Amino acid sequence: MKRWLVVGLTAAGLVGTVGIIGSTAAAAGSPSYGIAPDKTQPPTTAAPGAVVPSTVAPSSVPTLGTNPAQPTAAPPTSLWLATTAPTTLGPITVPTTVLGPPATGSTAPSSFDGLAWFTEVYATLAGDDPFALIDLAERTTVRNTGADVFTVYLLGVHVADQLDGGLPMPEYAVTANGKAVQVCVDGTACTLYGDFFAPTGLLESFSINGVPLVASASFQDTAVESVSVDLALCVTQPDTSVSCVILLRSEGASAAVTWEQSVLSASDGRQFGLDVARSVFTPSVPDGGFGSARLVFPAATIDGRLTIPLVSGISGTPNTLTLTLRSV
Repeated sequence: MKRWLVVGLTAAGLVGTVGIIGSTAAAAGSPSYGIAPDKTQPPTTAAPGAVVPSTVAPSSVPTLGTNPAQPTAAPPTSLWLATTAPTTLGPITVPTTVLGPPATGSTAPSSFDGLAWFTEVYATLAGDDPFALIDLAERTTVRNTGADVFTVYLLGVHVADQLDGGLPMPEYAVTANGKAVQVCVDGTACTLYGDFFAPTGLLESFSINGVPLVASASFQDTAVESVSVDLALCVTQPDTSVSCVILLRSEGASAAVTWEQSVLSASDGRQFGLDVARSVFTPSVPDGGFGSARLVFPAATIDGRLTIPLVSGISGTPNTLTLTLRSV
């Protein structure tokens, strides 16, 4: 499958590009999870939080804050595999047609069935192969749109929270609520999705609690020393925060990632710090391994630069991974 953000999901048979970010149903209104347990060996034996250079001698250390070109690494043989049996999806009502608003420039309302779509999305997420969400996005959404990004973002949340973070799989309940669709998480936090825009039959956008969906993504390969990014997607939440999902790998050396010092900077110079209590991440990535994060930035902007401090064993020197995000 040819899409706009390459994702190394070869173990799941997913070699292609995807885009999405910010699942309100999976993130907004959920309890504070904090930092996920480290499931890898850190590159040093220093005390937590300390940055200790690698024993590997520095060689041509890149300038802090830049992302020099990296040699192409061989594709991985495994990636973010589930370690526990999938959780059964929560109760879902029998779908009935939920019509979206009239398409722009058309007098006919959209015939897109929002309830059936969300029912399939969450059933796929909780099924034996959650990576099938990528195929679902290709089949039911318009590429490079907010709906496309949103669908794959849900997969990124699942990777960061459940597969890497070890958090329990939430129970989702999907029901009709007038012309909207209500998705409740663990029977408490509920979100309304409506205003489905699908003039061609494929979903392009919708609203979240009455607010239009806004999403962004990184549209170019980004790497610094041994660390490269497979996926970087962000979505605005109803509480005005921005939720980002990052999936990365390290080839040639292990790496320590200081996610808690990540900063989302707007084009006008404003900077937004991370809400650590609402974020989940793996603090280190082994050589040849993978890491992930779900980062929440309160009152942030959806476009801009996301900077993530890290130390790779290639040089053992503090560096910064910089991602440029723009709206879809």
